[in-house]
Amino acid sequence: MFDALTSDTAEELLDLYRKEHRDFAALPPEQQQPARLNEITEQYIPWMVNYIYDHFEVFKLLLCCGAQEARDRYFDRLAAVEEQSCRDFIKLWNLWDIRLKE
Repeated sequence: MFDALTSDTAEELLDLYRKEHRDFAALPPEQQQPARLNEITEQYIPWMVNYIYDHFEVFKLLLCCGAQEARDRYFDRLAAVEEQSCRDFIKLWNLWDIRLKE
């Protein structure tokens, strides 16, 4: 029952989050990725916050009432998207011989 109330919305946020990262990775690396990083970040963070508030009751259930393991797995999945995106970005910068701290 709990999963039926939360999974569609939670999965939609995760899918949209993945799409934002795929769209960024699809930009021409040297010309647009560095130049648009701040712009894209400024767009998608408010978008994510708005999405969560638009579905506040669902996320409240997920984060406050759900099993800790389910909540942790959800955050782990979100973090994995971010971590992979960062690794990919660092690899590109290293290819251009611009060193970043990992």
